[in-house]
Amino acid sequence: MARDITSLKLYCSAVLSSHISPWSLDPKCVPIPWRTSTITPPNRKLRIGIIGDDDGQHTVHPPISRGLLLTRVALEAVGHEVFSWAPTTHPEICALTGEAFVRLGGAAIMKLTKEHDEPVFGSMKPYEHYYEAGENDTLGPTKLREMIVRRNALQKKYSDRWNETGKEGKGVMDAIVCASSVWTAPRAGVTQDTFSVNWTSVWNLLGKTIGNVERMIILTSAVLDYAVCTFPVTFADKEKDQKRTNWAPLNELDGRLQADYDPDFYHDTPVVLQCVGRRLEEEKVLDMTEIISTTVKDYLSRGR
Repeated sequence: MARDITSLKLYCSAVLSSHISPWSLDPKCVPIPWRTSTITPPNRKLRIGIIGDDDGQHTVHPPISRGLLLTRVALEAVGHEVFSWAPTTHPEICALTGEAFVRLGGAAIMKLTKEHDEPVFGSMKPYEHYYEAGENDTLGPTKLREMIVRRNALQKKYSDRWNETGKEGKGVMDAIVCASSVWTAPRAGVTQDTFSVNWTSVWNLLGKTIGNVERMIILTSAVLDYAVCTFPVTFADKEKDQKRTNWAPLNELDGRLQADYDPDFYHDTPVVLQCVGRRLEEEKVLDMTEIISTTVKDYLSRGR
């Protein structure tokens, strides 16, 4: 956990150093010391795919839409190449991730909650359902293998599509920039019946997450096996970020998510986006996030 990327890099380089050699203590740890100078040649412009206001299922609130546009304009102003990246397989990936959350142990915690008469949050009701159905009825070796095959196919499809961006003499896309949540910061209790983790869970199936909560940068682990770092962009503004009009929701839940938006209530809450890299690219993701975040800050400092 750190307040800036420099501190996070220091932490990672120390823990993942040859001196510490965590891979000698943890057989699941990949034996790769922390790397530097991941963007080559140095100071080159980045190629970034940016996902728009929705992922095919859930639409972000207006302040985040403005943050996405602001980031794109700031990056293009200094010469980085930014193009639209369609989240074509995201709904399928999120569906499998949600299934995994429930089936791969989620139901197991219900035994503890019932032993201690602990109430179950609304968002955890599916866990309760599968627990009551019985663990053997929800997951067995055949079902587990089927889920793994589906996951691997989605990972391969996404990787192939990423590679296809390197055509016509151009390098392969460096990163994806997208929202990290529908909300800037959801009001207390709203997520228990209007639940959405699509913007982060898609990378859970595809990897590692390096997160930022408001101004705090956090290193956490998550299944595409991609590296992610979130970064602050701006704050919600009740004058600039009005409710959408003449807008049709993608589905019933999307409508409820958007109905929750209140410009006055969400005023001055943090707008945060994600920089997504590929598998085992944590170092590069931090370097790219630093470039993107600094570019946005410089753009805003000039009164844009």
